[in-house]
Amino acid sequence: MSEIWKDIPGFEGLYQVSNLGRVKSLPRQRKGRGKGFRTTPEKVLTPIKVGEYLGVQLCDLRRIEKRYIHRMVAQSFLENRECKKEVNHIDGNKHNNNVTNLEWCSHSENGIHAFRIGLRKHIPRNKKPVILYDREGKSQIFDSIADAASCLGVAQSGVSRSCSSSTRTVCGLKAEYYESVQQK
Repeated sequence: MSEIWKDIPGFEGLYQVSNLGRVKSLPRQRKGRGKGFRTTPEKVLTPIKVGEYLGVQLCDLRRIEKRYIHRMVAQSFLENRECKKEVNHIDGNKHNNNVTNLEWCSHSENGIHAFRIGLRKHIPRNKKPVILYDREGKSQIFDSIADAASCLGVAQSGVSRSCSSSTRTVCGLKAEYYESVQQK
């Protein structure tokens, strides 16, 4: 596949993205030190990690923006007739930004795909084992948030909030997900 370059929307004439997932700055005149101008040559940018994805920092005279490469490739090379908002990496490799590895999808479709290829293990929060501690340090393990809530006679949300917070308690007990206790 030959490399095709297209202008990045909002940065036309300054930056381009390729169908292979590379980004380059175009040659341009920039204000130099003093009164003169200097020519900046064309340069392929080195991607930076932005969370789990690759991105680049783009700038013009008014702003500096970090942008995800996969979204720029999709916006420039893939039709989005159904106005879907997310871009899926078909092979699951979030660093493979080749246009042949990208597709527009909904949030739901993206989650289902991640589950199917093994990127996400579906364990609903209310099905995770929970451990409750009292002030003396005694503990009891429950199979789920629902079981712990039922035993305490409280809503599941109270147990869930205690699991997610280092300071919240439920009925005077501290709750934690059992898996996070094992990792300590």
